[in-house]
Amino acid sequence: YRAAGLSHLLVVSGLHLSLLAGTAHGLLARVLSRRKAALAGLGFVVLFTLLAGLTPSIVRSGFMWGMIFLGDILGRRAHAPTSLALAVGLMVLQNPWAAADVGLLLSVTATLGMLFSGRVARALKKRLPHGTGWRRVARGLLLAVVPSACATLFTLPVLVAAGLGLSLLGIPAP
Repeated sequence: YRAAGLSHLLVVSGLHLSLLAGTAHGLLARVLSRRKAALAGLGFVVLFTLLAGLTPSIVRSGFMWGMIFLGDILGRRAHAPTSLALAVGLMVLQNPWAAADVGLLLSVTATLGMLFSGRVARALKKRLPHGTGWRRVARGLLLAVVPSACATLFTLPVLVAAGLGLSLLGIPAP
């Protein structure tokens, strides 16, 4: 998995917390009020973060999800870049050595890449014709690869500096 660039799928990380928290919140929001679903989601995030061992990438993800849920509870919308900066800032204040943790650096740069991918996807949507048939399929495939490609590009400096290498096989993966 490491050679293929897919080891992030096996290690419990912020990716897993995001998938589970997002899914749980989406399901709960169908049967509960927005605030109750957010409270339940917040409880889930805290429990998962504690059970997973408070690793830096999970704490970063948990903090960001906490901001999303807190925004729902207060009737406001969380701002992802601000949530990321606040999470990292608080983590580094609590433990300055966290700034050198490769897992946290990969988590933060991948998150930045994912946030940037929204802008890339919007720009591509404007430039690529909708079309039909194979053009429509090609457009859809290209837009589907954008988040992973941006995450890969943003993590590249950390991967190289840490001597972990790069595999382009991981781009189609989440």
